[in-house]
Amino acid sequence: MNKEKDLWGLVDVFVGGTLERDGAVLVADSGGQLDPELGRIPSGRLLLHQGLRSERIVLERQSAPGSAFNTLEIHPALARKLGLKDDTRYKLSYDPDTRVLYLLRWPKIRKPAEFRIDDSLPPGYVSISPDLLVALGVPGLTSRMVLMRGERQMVCELDIPEEGKRGVFALPPGKAKLLRLTDGRRYSLLFDQVRSRLWLSTSSLRPAPAWPEPKKDAPAGSPTTAGAGSRGQPNRSWAADESITVAGFHRSDAAPGRIEPWALPGRPPLRAEEASDAHGRRPKQR
Repeated sequence: MNKEKDLWGLVDVFVGGTLERDGAVLVADSGGQLDPELGRIPSGRLLLHQGLRSERIVLERQSAPGSAFNTLEIHPALARKLGLKDDTRYKLSYDPDTRVLYLLRWPKIRKPAEFRIDDSLPPGYVSISPDLLVALGVPGLTSRMVLMRGERQMVCELDIPEEGKRGVFALPPGKAKLLRLTDGRRYSLLFDQVRSRLWLSTSSLRPAPAWPEPKKDAPAGSPTTAGAGSRGQPNRSWAADESITVAGFHRSDAAPGRIEPWALPGRPPLRAEEASDAHGRRPKQR
């Protein structure tokens, strides 16, 4: 592969039975914006590599402006041959010279988020906004996860709020105290799809200070060092960024409102054989 010419981005792979056996559908306009790189991958017959396995596929690129994240849907038979897992995040790269697609498992995603203490949450629950679930790559049928911060850890049932601010997670007061989290602070979150664990940063992310006005006696065009980081550089923070940033790609968040994780925009409809299982594992209503 020529890394300088390769097009790449992150996709959620879904296994569906409505496609041809060698068919695959790529949606690369999540959040109403065409992915700057994946959106340039052409439709047609391509070679798809996963690890040491490869198969010829017929790729169709579709548009879905309401999608919350890039998706790649493939036939179950093709998924078995390539060893692909349903509702799992991968790095998808494309070599335009050889017309070859490469898939690489990408199980860990980091995302900054605001923390809130929610008195109405039951003791064993963690609440995560729908857009944050998508950004972190939390699989649709996840009903519980392990929260970890330093040496402390706890198992929590997953709750999806009906409405509220995007990019927010919340815990009841007792759990927040146990993990030593401060209400209103922002933390860096890292979700592991393999272990279904959510790591919280041991220190909070501080808001970026306002850019100071130049001193009158300073040369024109030169920034002051007040409020600046090391080497005179301004401090950087995620605090002012309310949109999803994943692996260098900047995308808008999903629309607010209560959305069950298996019905998030961009996820294929739940198959009939999974419906009863998903219903039984939904978060309890309060």
